Amino acid sequence: MTRLPLLALLPALLATGCTIPIALPDSDVCRAEMAIGYVGQRYNERIGRIIKDKTQATYVRPIAHDMMVTQDFRANRVNIWLDERNTVTKVTCG
Repeated sequence: MTRLPLLALLPALLATGCTIPIALPDSDVCRAEMAIGYVGQRYNERIGRIIKDKTQATYVRPIAHDMMVTQDFRANRVNIWLDERNTVTKVTCG
């Protein structure tokens, strides 16, 4: 009985468990970094529209501090995270 050295199996083991998500160039990709200047401001519909335009998102999802949300990722959606006073705490894509 021959044994393969562990190093010989290592590439095969690594390849089966590794997947690297690759963001493809897309015109429908949110750019959250463009809305960083709105963190700390009170949220309203006008701010939502401005953030949508600046991030080039297709959809806007304001998320209240006590709101449950789905975990599905949508590259063309901007999430606007709000605290209990309706102040923007962060802006993310997804």
